[in-house]
Amino acid sequence: MYSSSLSLASVVEGLTNKKLGHIRSTIILGGVGTLLSMLGILASFADFLILLGVVFPPVAGVMLVDYYLLRTHRSVLDATRQTQTLPALSTQLTGWEAIVASIFGIIAGMTIHAGVPSFNSLMIASVIYGIIVIAEDSLRKLPRNPVQ
Repeated sequence: MYSSSLSLASVVEGLTNKKLGHIRSTIILGGVGTLLSMLGILASFADFLILLGVVFPPVAGVMLVDYYLLRTHRSVLDATRQTQTLPALSTQLTGWEAIVASIFGIIAGMTIHAGVPSFNSLMIASVIYGIIVIAEDSLRKLPRNPVQ
């Protein structure tokens, strides 16, 4: 409870710039925890942890594949490393390829009952992201007006 109250106080102070008393937050969190345990939250706690274990690994898989294998923005990162600045917003704001791959990874992690769900979701999302980006890059290199 003490670490939870410290975390809550830090979040509240960071968001609202207002200090929250540790004693008050410990009492509030203790009451909320007691209430949730009386309502039977522990019966679904394992399912909640499995859900978290399936939702977050695809994001890491997409990031690893993009940075280490595909190197999609390597030239921009290399140029800004020399000047010690952050890259300008020359990249797309929403990575739809990553979102689609993560959704497929989550679905695979929840539905494939062989193996470890977290690993399944990570691998499926990584492979799908790689395929989407490589296919999209190949399509971009095709000539727009074929010679007749």
